[in-house]
Amino acid sequence: HTVFRCSPAISDFCESVAAAGTLMFGNDFSNPYGKSQNGFTVDEETKSFMPELHMYPNDDEMIAHLEKHISDIMRILQCKPCDIVVISFENDYLTNEGVDHVSAFCKREFCRLDLDNTKRKDKVCLASPYAINGLEFQAVILLGADEGRVPQTTGTSDISKHFIRYSAYNLLYLSASRAKYLLRILGSKLNGVSTCLDYSLQSNYLKLIE
Repeated sequence: HTVFRCSPAISDFCESVAAAGTLMFGNDFSNPYGKSQNGFTVDEETKSFMPELHMYPNDDEMIAHLEKHISDIMRILQCKPCDIVVISFENDYLTNEGVDHVSAFCKREFCRLDLDNTKRKDKVCLASPYAINGLEFQAVILLGADEGRVPQTTGTSDISKHFIRYSAYNLLYLSASRAKYLLRILGSKLNGVSTCLDYSLQSNYLKLIE
């Protein structure tokens, strides 16, 4: 019943995502976090921060600010580049051309987890939400976690919408729970804030940075 990997603030956010996902089906689900406690020490809690949501005018602005977030996290946590992972919900950023595009904006190379399978201490990791299970990082940046991508809203039928939405909650939970101390979510205002984050924002487990 003890949470060791995530800070209390990130655990609360993950709980809110799990709760929002189960609310799709009614109110009969028991809360697995109800009797849990956190295993963080006092020193670890001083490095813990409330998850933040940053929305930008468009994707180019979002990518342009990514390096600032990476540098800011390294300064705050005094951590190495490999202690940070950027999890992209935009598939285009995970192609070879997409990685080159992100690298050019950030002026840094990334370690592709789906290709390298190991962290490199001199590089920030870049991964899809499908390749992140079982890993742990001091900080996680969710890239492109906005409406239309989380959940995907284009090219879907009415029959598949509920499944896609529930899958989005699962991927959001999985990705966010990789973070130990710090979680930042970046999105585009052209798509809007993900409705999967509405409950977390309303419950004050996620802070919208204007």
